[in-house]
Amino acid sequence: MSELTQHYENLPATIEELNQYVQYGKGRHKARLAALKTLESIEDSKNKKKELFHKMVDELVETWVAHAKLGELLGSPIEGGDKKSEKYHLEYNPSDLSPDDRRFARTFWEALQKGIIGKLEESIRKRENSPAYLKPYHEIISLKRKNNIITEPLLPNKYSVIVADPPWPIQSMLLDDKWKQDLEEEKYMPLSTEEISKLDVDSIAHSDCSLFLWTTHTYLQEAFEIIKAWGFKYHVCITWDKGGGWSVCGFHRRTEFCLYAYKGKMNISQTGKYIPTLITEPKRKHSQKPEIMYKLIEEHTPAPRIELFAREKRNNWASWGNQL
Repeated sequence: MSELTQHYENLPATIEELNQYVQYGKGRHKARLAALKTLESIEDSKNKKKELFHKMVDELVETWVAHAKLGELLGSPIEGGDKKSEKYHLEYNPSDLSPDDRRFARTFWEALQKGIIGKLEESIRKRENSPAYLKPYHEIISLKRKNNIITEPLLPNKYSVIVADPPWPIQSMLLDDKWKQDLEEEKYMPLSTEEISKLDVDSIAHSDCSLFLWTTHTYLQEAFEIIKAWGFKYHVCITWDKGGGWSVCGFHRRTEFCLYAYKGKMNISQTGKYIPTLITEPKRKHSQKPEIMYKLIEEHTPAPRIELFAREKRNNWASWGNQL
């Protein structure tokens, strides 16, 4: 029996008692954070700080598991129910349990079932030098969506063209308010370059296949490595001028890149107008790519085509991802 399972079995068995346990855990966490902040101003307190930090994580995990059990007892959401309604869950809820508390509890319960609580604990323990206030609900949603996309099997077909716009790991650049907005809008959660490279793209590629891989200035070098990992050979870079972008380190980054690579024989049409290596089109929604690029691909490449990490379905294209 794992420690999480054992702790789960030893928890109270009523909604009222579990709610009290969770509220106590939240208060205890705030007290630990205050103690850690005090230690930061004291010299030679590194070992004490490390010990207190790991004790805090132990207590946090206990609270998360209690939150998960509370979610189980609350029952599943009523189909079509209003999340702000007192009737959102099937079971009785004490008046001091807010709609957000109920929603969070169900999220923790689902996370515990999928092993995400353990992954979150592992991630938190690596933050000894920066034990900032945690937002476990947001982090669980992030891990849950990442787990969903990297475990979703690719379609069992072969494609002549593959377009991919991976969710590069840029979450550290997001501000709290935008991070919250991202969660609400169900955007792709960032994947590490290792996770992206391990996607079995080669298994869905026709023997003669074109790859169009979108990347940014920051991850341009890693994109070349991913092309190799997926079994393709780089050929040319297409630059997209978006008309606006980020200003970082003295540079205004208004462009993105689409790297063209291929395996087998290149299947780009050699007649008619050529594909330009510079396209200009104003940016639209978050990570939405220029429409002209899809048109150029359709005019110069053979079907069938697939878009990985797609954000909308397209006529005569296959689409893969969890944001459709």
